[in-house]
Amino acid sequence: EELHDRIVSFCLTWALADDSQTKLLSLSPAAQEKALSEFDPGSYGAEVNDRFLEYVEALEAEELDDSAPGEDEVAAFAEQFQLNEDAQKKLRALKPDQQRVVLSQFTPPENMEEVSGKFISFASGVQRKQQSGNSRQPTGGLTDEEMQSFCLEWGLNDDALGKLRRLCPEAQRVVLSQFKPPEGAAELSGKFIMFANSIDKRYRTDKGSGRGHDRNSPGVSAWPAHEQGLEDFVSQFRLNEDAKAKLLRLAPDVQRLVMEQFNPSPEIVEVSGKFIMFAASCERAAKGRGKAPGSKGGGGDWGK
Repeated sequence: EELHDRIVSFCLTWALADDSQTKLLSLSPAAQEKALSEFDPGSYGAEVNDRFLEYVEALEAEELDDSAPGEDEVAAFAEQFQLNEDAQKKLRALKPDQQRVVLSQFTPPENMEEVSGKFISFASGVQRKQQSGNSRQPTGGLTDEEMQSFCLEWGLNDDALGKLRRLCPEAQRVVLSQFKPPEGAAELSGKFIMFANSIDKRYRTDKGSGRGHDRNSPGVSAWPAHEQGLEDFVSQFRLNEDAKAKLLRLAPDVQRLVMEQFNPSPEIVEVSGKFIMFAASCERAAKGRGKAPGSKGGGGDWGK
């Protein structure tokens, strides 16, 4: 059987999401073979994709050259980003495999002025990720120190930190590992809240279908209520009272749709008015043909 056919069968067997499939295809043939023969999460459900991504990261780490980068390579890296003395000390204090990761993956925005501080945060994140992977169970939540460190690394505000704290443990781990905004992106806090909301919805949906995390499990905080999700959305886009009232009047299925698809351009000043128009169009479509703008089969650039 061809490797490609086995990969297709493997993805179907475990119902792997797009990000997991992309990760699998990015591996070397030898690593792909190993994944196909060894990966077995033991159960089906939303956590399978998270476990697979963690497994792939471990495979990628095995393929890295464990030898420490040469001094010339380290010096060239420090000169390239004009790292200060503290940042260079941080780099040299890393383990060889961690050094390889930061040398290959550290890509600060071109217009960033304080690169050294950003590098120290990035390197600390690499260390935390490795340490947590070795010591924390897959279902374990994040410590408050980890969450604050993550927000400091990306320059996220208190609203973003609050959103992170309200996520279930599985969703927290996903957003920390997968949040990668474009280089030079502005208003990262808003982008993070949008990203966290999308992950949160996935886990709440899985919970509703009986595949998600049990909110009554020991040590797990209560699942965010639907009302809290609405408040997060209002806060994220700074909607005025008229826009908030429009959102609250929508049917639950239309509410979910507009919260998933509303994505105004950063240049738009009057976001509340834009939202009211977008929500009204979704409501009309739902009442008419039963198919809202932007859903499969629909057209147009909605929510932009």
